[in-house]
Amino acid sequence: ADPRRYELVARTSLAAMLGCRDQLLSTSDDFELAEVLRHAPQRGGVEDLLRRSWAILAMERRAQTPAFPVKSAAELAEQLSDWAQGAASKAQGLAQSFAPVVKQGASKASSGYTVAREVTKEKAQAVKEKAQEKAQAVQAWLEEAGPIGSREALEQAKSRFSSLLHVTGNVATRA
Repeated sequence: ADPRRYELVARTSLAAMLGCRDQLLSTSDDFELAEVLRHAPQRGGVEDLLRRSWAILAMERRAQTPAFPVKSAAELAEQLSDWAQGAASKAQGLAQSFAPVVKQGASKASSGYTVAREVTKEKAQAVKEKAQEKAQAVQAWLEEAGPIGSREALEQAKSRFSSLLHVTGNVATRA
């Protein structure tokens, strides 16, 4: 039994497709492609199809001149090493050209952070001072009012407290 006995069948199929190549390339519909391929072996006759098949088979079996150069493992390793060294030197050159730009951007971001931190500290200090003022005002008011014992004193305290909230609320909304 010939181990290459089915090679001619594959080459005949290829020859049939090459015979209708232009139609295959100009068609985009799947069903039309199927019809073109179905009728491909009937184009040009059986003798022409066999002649093309044998020509394709002969071309594939011919000896390559020059033979395809097979590289040894050492040659492949050397070629790969050269490629890696070239890539490393390009990467180093890029790193050197981009380093100043990145450093400048980082320093700008750092200075922006410092300014924002200082502004935040100032605002926090102002809020703290306002809160201390309000606490002192409440403490002074409570010391003025004295102890709450009667219902009348309780009503007076409620009215003073609501007026205090009204005053402190207006001051807080202005801050």
